Amino acid sequence: MNALGASRGGAALFWACAIACFVAACAALGAGAAQSAASVWARGLDGALTVRVMAPDRPGAAEAAAALLRRTPGVSSARAMTQERARELIGQEALDLPELRLIEVESAQGSARIAQVLKTALARAGFEAEVFGPGPWAEAAAAAARRLARLAIAAAAISGGAAALIIPLAARARARQERETLLAWLESGAMPSQAFGIVARRAAYEGLAAGFLGSAAAGALAFGLVAGAAPSLNITERLTVFSPEVIGPLGVIAILAGLLAGAGARVAARRLWSEAEGRA
Repeated sequence: MNALGASRGGAALFWACAIACFVAACAALGAGAAQSAASVWARGLDGALTVRVMAPDRPGAAEAAAALLRRTPGVSSARAMTQERARELIGQEALDLPELRLIEVESAQGSARIAQVLKTALARAGFEAEVFGPGPWAEAAAAAARRLARLAIAAAAISGGAAALIIPLAARARARQERETLLAWLESGAMPSQAFGIVARRAAYEGLAAGFLGSAAAGALAFGLVAGAAPSLNITERLTVFSPEVIGPLGVIAILAGLLAGAGARVAARRLWSEAEGRA
């Protein structure tokens, strides 16, 4: 086999691995982002409440109640709602909308758990209030987000499975293009295990390098998307998106690419040797 054929075989393996790893890494990053977003959104929806101060009926009652709620354990934020925000929420554009004295509350705890805590804290301070949870639509929205996250995970699994099939096949094709070199090694007295190991190591190194290239390209694409979606973030804040939980799978994808390429090339080399022995 000439050097040009070996070079073409190596390039084919490299780019097949790189593209397969890029697609798998993009799918893994998308699945992780979808899962994280669904979890954060569901928690945010479940912890969003609206408080209406019924009494005392005096100016500033909502602001005073909001200040009290901000000091209540389990409350992340509480702010009195402006009349403009109330009209937007209710869908009432009339200018004579009475003062509703509404407070928007966010809690890290579930709405059902924190609602009674809010009412008790307000009652002790002399406020009569009603607490409204996010409503049935919030659960439907959270369920839809979870379904989308599961679809993203399924897509990532399919992409990973496809890469696991493509990389060994490309490595086998690479090894078959080294058929003459492999047989020359064996005919010169080299041990079969040594020859197979050389072929496998070459493919593994190429697969590993291609895997890191594909994963790095996917990470760069994700960084660019984060920068475009949130231009106000500085570079340090953008880099915090790439937590160990995100970077870890990218490294695993690259390492698996090398292992699969080496295994595929070794299998092909064994078959070539068996075919040669059968003809001899």
